[in-house]
Amino acid sequence: MRRAAAAGSLEIAQPRMAAEQFVGLIRGENHLRHVLHLETEADRSGIGDAVSAGVDTFVRAFARQAGPTGP
Repeated sequence: MRRAAAAGSLEIAQPRMAAEQFVGLIRGENHLRHVLHLETEADRSGIGDAVSAGVDTFVRAFARQAGPTGP
């Protein structure tokens, strides 16, 4: 998180908080169902979907915003 912010890829004021939010996004409900033993096997496609959606959401939320244009 710190490296992405330093490189200008993401705008992150609190890297630790952002990292915790990222983990929460990619875990999704699949993790909770597994921890609670609600499913006997992991839904691999569901895990992949949750990770992809979590990454997309995180990048949109923390993408560096373009500054105002014009005079």
